Amino acid sequence: MIWTGMDRSTYLREDLWLGGYFELALEIGPAGDDRRAKRALEALWQHPALRGPWERKDAFGSDPIVPVLHPSSLLGCLRFDDVELGCVSWLIREESGSDWIDLSIPTGMLEAAFGASYPFDPQKDPWLVRLERLLATMGARIFEVEPFQLGLLGEDASGVSSAPDLTVEECEQGGLLVPLQLWESCGSRRASELIAPGLVFVSLFGPHIASGG
Repeated sequence: MIWTGMDRSTYLREDLWLGGYFELALEIGPAGDDRRAKRALEALWQHPALRGPWERKDAFGSDPIVPVLHPSSLLGCLRFDDVELGCVSWLIREESGSDWIDLSIPTGMLEAAFGASYPFDPQKDPWLVRLERLLATMGARIFEVEPFQLGLLGEDASGVSSAPDLTVEECEQGGLLVPLQLWESCGSRRASELIAPGLVFVSLFGPHIASGG
């Protein structure tokens, strides 16, 4: 296949930014640590699969800005399966909680590129497995720069759980990037993969019971 970069007119189509999101949401640590948040955000946007960031959609194609810590979104493109998808990142600072960095692909983009239908189903949409894997490897790369407390993957994953509240049931469901110590304390028998030193990936779509368990 030939890689197809996104053109400006497509990027600016408002309908492609509608719907929910397929997300990578990372719980960086206690809210307010600017150093940690900035390092994680910079590591995200330095990933070779991403183009950007920009502060506005109409800045598409211009020189990327240096990621800054403010509550407004940063916009860019994610290269995936020989196409580009518009994407957006946020820094979310919970009051008396955690700092989160979210990378989100609008479901409108996925509908246009792959004919996605709801509910998402990896049997009908095998690209979902590859997209989750790409986001997991992006999270693993960030973890090696700035270790985080928990990563969530999947459709509208942001806010589903947090490191202090992670349950065995959530571990069984998957869609997680979990520091090894937290994973071992969870006691789940869910199949998992060591995707980076000290970091476990638990896929939404993989086997649900570890072999030999």
